[in-house]
Amino acid sequence: MPKIVFYLVVFCICIILLNNLVAAGSCFGFGRGVKSAEIIAADNHCKQHNQADCGTMAYYATKKWILYCGWNGDECITNGNMSRI
Repeated sequence: MPKIVFYLVVFCICIILLNNLVAAGSCFGFGRGVKSAEIIAADNHCKQHNQADCGTMAYYATKKWILYCGWNGDECITNGNMSRI
C-alpha cells in the first residue's frame, strides 16, 4: 500500500510541474509568447495615437499575437490585452 501512495504522490508532483512548465513556456522563449522587443515596438506604435482613438488601435506583434492599445491617463500605451490571430 505505501508503494502505491508513493507513486500517486510522484505522479501528482509531475502533473503540477508539467502544468507550471506549460504555463511558463512563453517565459522560456518557446515561441508562444511575445518578445520584449515586440512589446516595445507596440508601445511606440500606441504612443502615436491620441486619447480619442487609442482604444481602437491594435498592433500586430507577431504572426500569432495582436497587442491592444489603451489609455493610462497620460498616454496611449499597450494595455496588456493580447489575442491570438
